[in-house]
Amino acid sequence: MTLLERTSSNNSDGCTSSEQVSRETETNIIRNSFKTENSVKLPRIHINTFNGESSEWLDFYNSFEIAIHKNDTLSKIEKFTYLKSYLRGAASTAISGFALTNENYDSAIQLLQDRFGRKELAINAHMTKLLQLETVKSVNNVPALRKLYDNIEIQVRSLQSLGIRTETYSNLLFPVILQKVPLEINILYNRQRKCDATDINDLICFLKQEIQSRETAFSISNSNSFASEPNRRQTLKMHSPQNYPNKSNFNSKIVLKKGLILADDGFSTEIDLLIGSEFICEILGDRNLKISKRLMATNSIFGEILQGRINNEGNVKEVQVNCLSTIDQKMDYDQINKFWELENMGINKQESSNSDLQILEKIEENTTYTNGRYETKLLWKDDKIQLSNNYEVAKRQLFNLNDKFKRDKGLYLNYKEIIQQQLKDGIVEFTDCEPNKTCPGYFMPHHAVIREEKETTKVRICFDASSKFRDQLSLNDLLYCGPNLNPELLRIILKFRIEKIAMCADIQRAFLEIGIKEEDRIYLQFLWGHDNGTCLDLEGQPVRVLRMTRVPFGVNCSPFLLAATIRTHLEKYEHFEVTEKLRDLYVDDFLCSVDILPKAKQFVKDATYILSDAGMNLRKWITSSAELRKWLKNENIDCRGNTSVPIADQKILGLVWNVNNDSLAIDTSHTQILQVKVINPSKRSMLSTCGMLFDPLGMLSPFTVRLKLLLQNTWERDLKWDDPLPMDIQDTFQSWIDEVDTIPQISLPRTYFSNVETKMAEIHIFSDASQKAYGCVAYFRKGTNDDIFTSFIIAKCRLAPLKKLSLARLELMGALVSARLAEYLSNSFPWITSDNIFFWSDSQIILHWIQGDPLRLKEFVRNRVREIQEKSDPNHWNYCRGKTNPADKLTRGLSIYALVKDEVWWRGPDWLSSSNLQCDTSHNEINSVELTDELRKNYVPENNSVLTVNEKTIVMTS
Repeated sequence: MTLLERTSSNNSDGCTSSEQVSRETETNIIRNSFKTENSVKLPRIHINTFNGESSEWLDFYNSFEIAIHKNDTLSKIEKFTYLKSYLRGAASTAISGFALTNENYDSAIQLLQDRFGRKELAINAHMTKLLQLETVKSVNNVPALRKLYDNIEIQVRSLQSLGIRTETYSNLLFPVILQKVPLEINILYNRQRKCDATDINDLICFLKQEIQSRETAFSISNSNSFASEPNRRQTLKMHSPQNYPNKSNFNSKIVLKKGLILADDGFSTEIDLLIGSEFICEILGDRNLKISKRLMATNSIFGEILQGRINNEGNVKEVQVNCLSTIDQKMDYDQINKFWELENMGINKQESSNSDLQILEKIEENTTYTNGRYETKLLWKDDKIQLSNNYEVAKRQLFNLNDKFKRDKGLYLNYKEIIQQQLKDGIVEFTDCEPNKTCPGYFMPHHAVIREEKETTKVRICFDASSKFRDQLSLNDLLYCGPNLNPELLRIILKFRIEKIAMCADIQRAFLEIGIKEEDRIYLQFLWGHDNGTCLDLEGQPVRVLRMTRVPFGVNCSPFLLAATIRTHLEKYEHFEVTEKLRDLYVDDFLCSVDILPKAKQFVKDATYILSDAGMNLRKWITSSAELRKWLKNENIDCRGNTSVPIADQKILGLVWNVNNDSLAIDTSHTQILQVKVINPSKRSMLSTCGMLFDPLGMLSPFTVRLKLLLQNTWERDLKWDDPLPMDIQDTFQSWIDEVDTIPQISLPRTYFSNVETKMAEIHIFSDASQKAYGCVAYFRKGTNDDIFTSFIIAKCRLAPLKKLSLARLELMGALVSARLAEYLSNSFPWITSDNIFFWSDSQIILHWIQGDPLRLKEFVRNRVREIQEKSDPNHWNYCRGKTNPADKLTRGLSIYALVKDEVWWRGPDWLSSSNLQCDTSHNEINSVELTDELRKNYVPENNSVLTVNEKTIVMTS
């Protein structure tokens, strides 16, 4: 019989001292109660903790059963104590409601078996792990191949133990595993594969032999041939300062041979300056590895650093490399993605995943409502035991922050005031933890974010939960971000323009009104110091430890926790009319519009009441209605400005709202576009300039498309990110920038119609294309007894692909954008149906395609025509002349000066305001060549018969 003992190493994983004593007692009890017949000292064993993962339940319970559950020398209350000490996460939560009694032990065991021991759950868990195996791309990455094989073997054997035979899922799993292995191994297997057999065991056996062969080969050639962390890229790129500025002059096989993980394995840009040698002792480690006679690798806090001499081709001086510390102005492709996301708003769908639904279920279980406030847990991915406390990094950054305080006393006083106020409000609290490397939990570094343009909070404390020490995980690494629960910003703005009276407000300290449960606060600790009047006293006084009791700004799941909590809270108030408006809260900003003053007043009261019940204060109300402002003041409701002279320009969701004339404009106050004039413009600065103008409604599309086309031209010329622009592009770019000063002259009425209701209006969408761009623009059209009114809604513009397409295909792409936008608008405006939406194009060819049978067309055209027919009524597609088509302006571009005065762009063509709206039938010519080019060969329409005469096929119409 074996002995069960907890080793000392297992007592450092976050368990309390009482748990440690409990486990030591457990060791003695089991040692005394289990007797063996031989005197051989058996090795120690231990029971792994169980966190609620169904696939691990069987292993856990079998160990627990033999060591604890069937141990007759223990009472049930003792067994219950041991059981609780081994549970974590969801498993611990599942039985947390049971009191520690003899009677409850059996109930707890039964509950755990019912919840986590169900066979179907274990099967699902193992199958999920098989389907989510990590792909190995390189055939030389032997450790990764070994890890892949072991994971497959574990899951397959576990399924067999559950009675699931491999042949029942071979067909499903077979192609999945083949996709996870490198292409070379895939080819080798298929070469020796017998017929179409899909035997998973055969594939596993093949992988085993291949991996064993490669392990043997690598071990013979070099015992250090692969790195301990094989998933990281092992490349080396160095720059010669002499003759070869763009040529790699060092072979990566040196790194591969020694299995090194370099400090910066992906750095490839030019090194201009070597700095930071005074910190060399703090950076370098004490382990050296000789690579060649002149080259040595030294470990550092960043990874391996190469130093020594290298030989370069040509007349190049020898270079001594000691330490490299640079700031690389690299191109972050996330920046490019964010830029194009704005273009996709309204025409591309965002789908929810199954993992999103699971996270939503998890947050509902974790959230409770107590004493007028919601409390929740952090959104953990894995066991918290993997998290180091990050103390050294947090301490170093606190000292750096204090250096700023010494230079800026005003910043320190503001910072200190925030900390003191949050202590008073219970948002932060002191802890008894003595700050050091072994202190449990996690320490978040923090810094000041200064926002001078804000009326109230100009200084905000922001935490860095992504901070980590070398080779460790950060807090954010172990947390899910959670799905984005915020409504689409574009949809909020579209709704904001519907009704006559508009108002907005924001939630005060929204994140800080959501509580964090006690068990997770230990991971939200931060360091502070004693006050000496002008800065922190970090030399003469010990560092102090505080922790957040609320959701902090800087933790990656914070936005989700806020949105999910508000969504849960609103479910209690479904009977309030304003609840539907509150669902459009964008983080902490509330915008809505209503038709009459009494409803506006009621909405203010109800919204304030509903959110106050969650401990949240809705404040700083703004409205375009002078009557509503007067009422807000009389009711002592927190609002910006006063009755007679309100603050004119307000920032709302990235736009400028002038409440005096009730108009929307593009915000140019924060941009640095004009500064581009005084530097050497490059491809990078052009992209940055494109992202500076936030225009979700596409008001400036004819103007901004010119810059996008210019940026596309830099790709066509294969220009590098930081190369000076050619003079022709540079002159055009600077000419465009000169026009930016005129943007503030452009504004859009906030309401679609000032004198009539928007409801029951029609939507008319115009599409067009050129060889450079394609897109569409949409207008409302509303008729009354006396007149017809039109109003700009939104425009969408896309650049034509670099791969040249025919003009007809580009026109079709513009029509497809129109159809997708129509679907989006009909979902945004409840009264809009397909009967109220009409489409206009100056291309007879695409109208012919849309109103015909898509099966006769080639695949590219056929697929797009099908989607257009699904999203719109083909009979609502009409012809208009090109010279009256407003979409023509966004495909060719306009100067800002022309755009300001262009009534066709802002109101649509003159005939759209006519009471007798008729289609233009004067131009019915179709380019027969382009039409024929897109027809499928040998197409036979439905309901037609085929007759063959003298070896010729004739289609007969029935």
